Formats: sequence, structure tokens, C-alpha cells
Amino acid sequence: EKASQRARDDAALQRAIVAYRFWYPTVSVEGIFNGNRAVGIEDGKQWGIAATGPRQVGFTLNSDTPYGSGVLDLKDGPMVIELPPGPFIGLVDDHNQGWVLDMGLPGPDAGKGGKHLVLPPGYTGKIPEGYYVGHSKSFKNLVAVRALPAEGDLKKALDGLRNIK
Repeated sequence: EKASQRARDDAALQRAIVAYRFWYPTVSVEGIFNGNRAVGIEDGKQWGIAATGPRQVGFTLNSDTPYGSGVLDLKDGPMVIELPPGPFIGLVDDHNQGWVLDMGLPGPDAGKGGKHLVLPPGYTGKIPEGYYVGHSKSFKNLVAVRALPAEGDLKKALDGLRNIK
């Protein structure tokens, strides 16, 4: 009886670890999506900007750096993100936090700005030249950009986020 209970407990623990390990990234991204939706930000149509300060809610956000985030909805086809030149650190992750592309300083534009094209799963259409291209494995994607306030210029950092299209 004792050995049987121990085996069931061990199996339950292993299932919990697997569930956490494989689903935590998806649940986390969905939490970001739902937070944006709760304040009226529509998937694929808008994005939110979080100014600095201790009111930001996020596991890894810095309180002295403004951020922008939103949901790219690729169900109707590819989407373009136009990033202006500047000190941005940006990314697109799929719904499971799988990497799709980097933008800004760590990306192929190296802070010089550019057009970033995000393709939906299974896309077979023509890919135009002049774009940095990311291939997503999901239709819903997280776009997130951090604007570094160079020389403490918070207004310029926020304006930079507002200029992303």
C-alpha cells in the first residue's frame, strides 16, 4: 500500500513538472494578451505603451524603461512592424514564447530601424525584398519593444514607441 501510494505521488509530481515546463510559457503569453485586452487593446489593431514607474505589472519589466506590447494576429496574413531608428530592444515571440524575430539593437537592423515582416504558419506567398522576415509557428504572436531612454530622455523614448507602426 505504501509503495503504491509513493508511485502515484511520484507520477503526479512528474505530470505537474511536465505541465509547468511545457505550458508555463504559453500561459504567461496569454496572460500578457489578456492584460492588454482587459484595457481595451484589440489584437492586431493596437498596442499599449507602459511608461516608467512602479505601477508596471510584469515579471521582467524594469521600472525605469518604457515598453510597448501587443498581439499580432496573423489569421488574415502577414503583418509588418515598422521600427524607426533608435535605441530599441524588440522581439516577436509566438504564442508559446518561441522566438520569431528580434528588432532594434539586438536584431538585424542593429538599431537603424526597418520593416519587419511576420509571416503566419504555412505561409507560401511571395516575400517582398527589403524586409527583415520572421516565420511564426502560431497565428497569435507577442510583439514587445523596450525603448532605452538614452541620456535619461524619457520623453524621447516614449515618443519613439509612439512612432512604431
